Amino acid sequence: MTNQPVSIEANSISKAYSDYSIQLNRWFLKPIGAWPYFSTTTTYEKIVSVILIVLCYASLLFSIIPCVAHLIFVDDILYKKIRAFGPMGHWLIGGICYTNLLFQRKRIGDCVKHIEADWRIVTKNSEQQVMLKRAKFGRYVSSICAIFVHSGTLSYCIVSGSITQTIDIGNETRTIRTLPLNVYNKIIPVETSPASEIVFVMQFLSAFISNSGGIGFYVFGSVLAAHACGQLDVLAMWINDYVNESGDKKKGTSFKRLEMIVQHHLRILE
Repeated sequence: MTNQPVSIEANSISKAYSDYSIQLNRWFLKPIGAWPYFSTTTTYEKIVSVILIVLCYASLLFSIIPCVAHLIFVDDILYKKIRAFGPMGHWLIGGICYTNLLFQRKRIGDCVKHIEADWRIVTKNSEQQVMLKRAKFGRYVSSICAIFVHSGTLSYCIVSGSITQTIDIGNETRTIRTLPLNVYNKIIPVETSPASEIVFVMQFLSAFISNSGGIGFYVFGSVLAAHACGQLDVLAMWINDYVNESGDKKKGTSFKRLEMIVQHHLRILE
């Protein structure tokens, strides 16, 4: 009975540390519906995830399809086609990354479970602090990556939307704002308001979704790499403790300790 509160406290600490290490992944993947399902996931959360996925794809297609139509039916000069294809290519590749992210949700969920199990295995405070140090580094790299990618694309959208150009429509001269992606005006009349503003907001949103698809892989890769380094550090501590133990303490537990070290090493390599 006396060991139960200690066990509960240890589990809560391990849970808190594991949540801390994967927190950024959850923040980046949940808004786009790419966070994996677990046994604790409710039906409501699954429905919300499906709705988010539908909205994300609708936003991406809303931005990409009119741009493709513009490239096909409007731009005749190769230079203009190449110039318009650059931003659209980013949106398109981001959509592919997002799709791949959705297909890999089960494997991502397995990795999350693996991380949580690793934190439960480590019980000593010194070992937890070593892993926590690596987790902080993984979060730092993930944050820098996310800021870099989002700031680049979203700032491009803001700058594009702040530039104005004058066009002639019949006998009328209008001043409109440019858009991050070209739009085929026979599909959406972007020369008028509020169509132009709505398209800009949708393209800005789709840029965020497109970025998040790629960032999801970068962030998760950083967290996994940092976690693996932390596990190797813990393994090195176990080996040092085993080597430095006196001969009397090793008797009877030598093979079990070695077996545990080897199994944990194999677990890290999985």
